[in-house]
Amino acid sequence: MGRHPVVSTVEIPGTGHDVHLDSPDRWRDVLGDFLDSAPRRRT
Repeated sequence: MGRHPVVSTVEIPGTGHDVHLDSPDRWRDVLGDFLDSAPRRRT
């Protein structure tokens, strides 16, 4: 499986190594946006 050619980063201020614990609501929003934008695979 190849790597996706597009990479993006998101900074969530006020967080450390455990972003999902430090800012769970913002982390969920960012993760949800990422998953919503991912191309769908047909199986």
